[in-house]
Amino acid sequence: MRKNTESLSLSAPSLEKQYKLLNKPTKIILRLLLVLFTNLMVFAGYQAFINTSNVPRNRDTTRYQDILTEDEQAAWKSKDVQTGEVVFQLNLEIPVDSATSQAEIRLINPPYSDFICKVSLKEAESGIVLYESEEMIPGTVIQYVTLSEILAVGKYDCVARYSFLDGKGKVYGNYDVEVILKVNEGGSKGSVVNPYEVTADSESR
Repeated sequence: MRKNTESLSLSAPSLEKQYKLLNKPTKIILRLLLVLFTNLMVFAGYQAFINTSNVPRNRDTTRYQDILTEDEQAAWKSKDVQTGEVVFQLNLEIPVDSATSQAEIRLINPPYSDFICKVSLKEAESGIVLYESEEMIPGTVIQYVTLSEILAVGKYDCVARYSFLDGKGKVYGNYDVEVILKVNEGGSKGSVVNPYEVTADSESR
């Protein structure tokens, strides 16, 4: 657990002399009160700095069974929340279909992460933002996304920026990760196919 500690300064010209005039039981009580006050200040400082106690979580893996591995599903159901820690997954090499601009990004914010998360994907050279996610509560997976731009076949250096939010909706921090987009010829063997997409054809089967 992160702790935001504060130093208490008790200063007065005659404080030491006054304190010596107090009897022993009074000294003990004052020390206990000081310890209690310090602990309350530490706790209050921590809560003011970061509050994830109200972050909603999803432990249900039902809708993600075809995406998560068995080990990941087991961890979702049993692993304790990592208090004050960010746990996040993202494909570092992202395949993209040139015809549809569909990218297999595989964003995972597991339920044992302590933060809500948002992710943006920016092309490094041009600075164009290709994708921005909604706020993802712990226990959310985004497997496929559609990029905002149509890219020619090839490889592109990009930056994925994670923004971590606490239970009050306040941004706690940002973290940048270098990723590569691999844009494949639409309709080719290496193109991205979304097996989880519901279409009119799949509904009629």
